[in-house]
Amino acid sequence: RACADVRAEAQMLIQRGAAYRSLGELGRASQHFSWALGLFREAGHRLGEASALDQLGVVRLRNACYDEAISDFTKALGIHQAIGRPRGIALMTFNIGQALAASGRREEAVSYLRTADRQFAAIDESYHRARVLTSLGGVFTGCGRTTDAEGVLHQALAITKELGASYDQAHVHMRLADLAD
Repeated sequence: RACADVRAEAQMLIQRGAAYRSLGELGRASQHFSWALGLFREAGHRLGEASALDQLGVVRLRNACYDEAISDFTKALGIHQAIGRPRGIALMTFNIGQALAASGRREEAVSYLRTADRQFAAIDESYHRARVLTSLGGVFTGCGRTTDAEGVLHQALAITKELGASYDQAHVHMRLADLAD
């Protein structure tokens, strides 16, 4: 603020908001992300605006405010599309899919998650692709689509093993346990 650098101030608010989110102080996190959003808009920084919307969406998703989360992710998706950021497009598509799944709108979630999978495959983002497939496996399990769930979860497991991502492998194994149950 003292340097009159609105973009830097907004980025610091994003970082502080992320710290509050990590501490479970979602109200304070949301407040900081909202302030950052306003500053990024004031500065005309579209990527920063998308980032703030994404962070707000994550907080709203954790608070089970699904429609608001989907709205934030959708606005961020529009910005990523407008500025031509394939990775941002894929991430927001994934986030929308997760929010739809959490809200019980499983068939819509499947559509978004399949799209995110294709988008991450196209830009060679294996790690995020594994996350999408793990989420998709959970949705398929919830729908009773066991064969589909098993297929995508084994794909996710292979990717996480190849990447050496043990934390994410554990998530896949949890989904496979849910499927077995």
